[in-house]
Amino acid sequence: MAACTPTAPPTKLGEKTTVVTPPRAAVDPSRPFRSPSLEAPPPRSGAQLPAEELAGLLKVAAEQAASDPDQAIAALRGCANRLPPSYVCEGRLGVLLSARGAYRAEAAFYLTEAATHAAAEPADPSVDAGFYRAVGDALMALSRHEAAVTAFSRLLALDAADAADHERLANALQGLPDRQVEAAAALQQAFERAPTELRFLYDQAVLLSQVDGELPRSIALLRDYLERLGDTDPARAGKVKARIKELEGDLRADPTPLVKRGGG
Repeated sequence: MAACTPTAPPTKLGEKTTVVTPPRAAVDPSRPFRSPSLEAPPPRSGAQLPAEELAGLLKVAAEQAASDPDQAIAALRGCANRLPPSYVCEGRLGVLLSARGAYRAEAAFYLTEAATHAAAEPADPSVDAGFYRAVGDALMALSRHEAAVTAFSRLLALDAADAADHERLANALQGLPDRQVEAAAALQQAFERAPTELRFLYDQAVLLSQVDGELPRSIALLRDYLERLGDTDPARAGKVKARIKELEGDLRADPTPLVKRGGG
């Protein structure tokens, strides 16, 4: 005779059933099977290398970065996530890891730390405009716009000569809510350094057309763009004229900024 399998007694009408949920295992930040694409590194631990040894490691890793990035990553792990932190080490490691999809979260952590704190480290000639440019570009590739704004702002504080760097800041600002006016200002700085790049004027106008109360400035920029464009691109000029007409219609329909209408 087949063995009987015990069953739970039937639930009476109106009687609540008890659902037993097994407890979730505690997350151990030091567990060996962490996912660097989804999780930041574990808390910092281990003493940082002595200053001379750290400088030597950073020099070797810099030489390896282009020809053998795997070796550079392995070397930089010897000074990353330690106490006290070396944000130069972590910034360089983050740049290399950012190119590898399997390390997105780890890369973002190190890059953000470098963008935020590297300037506070003892004077290091390698923390220059190029350092912040590389960190900011890597953060943009990871869609970490706020930290990229920090990196590019530090870059421009060191060297504000290049129009492309102001454009970098503008692009990062556009990834954040309600930062269009600042992005337009960065594009103006880019245009002043490269006045033949008319796209900087046009892109300013596009940004400001999305900001309440900025339609007059957007229209003025498009008119300036149109005048500078001249007869070089009739098709483009026609589209810009149509856009100016559209914006002027919007302005006539309601010239009062939203903030004055009580809309915030």
